[in-house]
Amino acid sequence: MNMLLRFECKKLLNRKFTVITIFALMLCVMALSFLIISENTNYNADGSRISGMKAIRVNKSSQAISEGKLTKQKLLEAFHQYQKVMNKPSNYEGTTDDLKDEVYVTELKPYDGVLSLLRRNYSPAGRYDYYILSSVSDEMIDQFYEIRHAKIQELVNMDYSYGNYSQTEKEFILNKDSKIKTPFSYDYADGWGDILQRGFFTVFLLIGLAVCVIIAPIFAYEYQTGADAVVLSTRFGRKRIIQAKILAGFLVSSGIFFLATALFMIITFTAYGIQGWNASFQILSFTSFYSLTILQVFLCGLLLNYLIVIAVMSITMLLSSVCNTSFSTVIISALWVFVPLFIPSSKDSKVFNYIINLLPAKALDTYTVFSVYDVYSFGKTVISLPIVILLSSAFLVLIALPLAHRSFSRHQVA
Repeated sequence: MNMLLRFECKKLLNRKFTVITIFALMLCVMALSFLIISENTNYNADGSRISGMKAIRVNKSSQAISEGKLTKQKLLEAFHQYQKVMNKPSNYEGTTDDLKDEVYVTELKPYDGVLSLLRRNYSPAGRYDYYILSSVSDEMIDQFYEIRHAKIQELVNMDYSYGNYSQTEKEFILNKDSKIKTPFSYDYADGWGDILQRGFFTVFLLIGLAVCVIIAPIFAYEYQTGADAVVLSTRFGRKRIIQAKILAGFLVSSGIFFLATALFMIITFTAYGIQGWNASFQILSFTSFYSLTILQVFLCGLLLNYLIVIAVMSITMLLSSVCNTSFSTVIISALWVFVPLFIPSSKDSKVFNYIINLLPAKALDTYTVFSVYDVYSFGKTVISLPIVILLSSAFLVLIALPLAHRSFSRHQVA
């Protein structure tokens, strides 16, 4: 079996198109990583613009003032600093409402992260009002966490065109939100934000597409070359060889996943560092009802996306066992992975939206998965979206691989 496994792995990896695909994937991951890093911006005290690594260093040092537990005292400190700056006429450019660049950079920029959370908390539900702080009082700041929980209640009680939350679903969401530890733990987390909001989805979508291309020939190539007649007529052709092919596909797909992910993580963590890993996820996704740190969301995202990629591999294997050519397998599997990205959410059907959420192009978006309020009800049982993605991906793997084995083993040689 070991010899067969090594042989099948070599067959997959030695194909010219496999080499090209892996090389292209790594180039794309590197390009994406450097693009994300380069788009970080900030300003010097004189108002001159900086970007890239220099901006990251400045951002990190300027936000140090807000590190730690986001207590009501710390919230009041940021709020009073905002009032002090905004109420001083000499801080503005002439008679305009624009703050002087040097004033914003030196006096407000260090508090930007906390002020953004304040704006999100006191803006109307579902909206972001940048100027809302002008109508906020100290008493409201003192009730920061109570107001946030009330906002969650307002969100789940709103009327939605595709259907409202049931009472059981509301209780599930609000109960989970009530278990979030307060005060929030705050830290510089721009790197984690860029990874979860921008990098994760694109990197894992590219990995999924690469797996489609690389795994597509695993059975279909035997049909194309006529090798199926030889393979299926051998002593172990209808069992061990197929098992070796499936295991080889699993190992190669896993290797590609971890190689591309490691490359992305090394580049981004080298630039940003790992600071902020223990901060509350709510500093990135303010109304998320999951009681998790940023690192916990990151690790959950890795697990979920790995299972999704393995599910993509399994479906591609199944298609390869029933399609006559590798090309048709690639097209169908790639469409299954990629097309849902362009399907808009329905305004009328919750069921439609919940099905779309489980397809790779939606399920790979870790930040959104842990931010939205999509929950699945089965009678009185309510299950969160991440758990449903995990279960549905595992189900696809357990169904698709035996079907692929069965389909190829029962193939009638012409």
